[in-house]
Amino acid sequence: MSISSPPHHTIRLGELLLVLFIGGISVAYLFDARGASLSVQNLLLIQPLTILVGVLCFYLIFKILRPRPARVDVDGLARESSRASRYAEEIKVAAMLVLMTAYVLSLEAMGMDTATFLFIAASLLLQGERRWQVVMPVSLVSAVLIVWGFGLMTPFPMNNLIMPG
Repeated sequence: MSISSPPHHTIRLGELLLVLFIGGISVAYLFDARGASLSVQNLLLIQPLTILVGVLCFYLIFKILRPRPARVDVDGLARESSRASRYAEEIKVAAMLVLMTAYVLSLEAMGMDTATFLFIAASLLLQGERRWQVVMPVSLVSAVLIVWGFGLMTPFPMNNLIMPG
């Protein structure tokens, strides 16, 4: 049983600096790209992604700076900081890195459509989603939208197994 105490304000400086660094690098890259050329072809991917990164950075900064209620565990069991749960989270992170590497390496052999579908499905399963009626449609719709979106943005055909590319 947990009891909430009044909100306390602690600044998580490491997280804040990381978010500011990522946002700063993104903006600097955009300015460098705009300085090189203002053509649509040059900025087609960079500018929208920089705007998205900026929005995400503002959201994360808000979450980092927002006061959070302190949690006191009455039973004295700190479940989230237990060694087993930390180990399980580290395994999930490592598995996600392996999964992402497998995705990138399989793009050429499998095609972007199939590799993206399998990557999203495996990611959902890794994160704990077990309902196939959720995993399959989300993976399918996401893969179709990603392949279609990249097809609109890139001037060259992509290697796809099923979708025309």
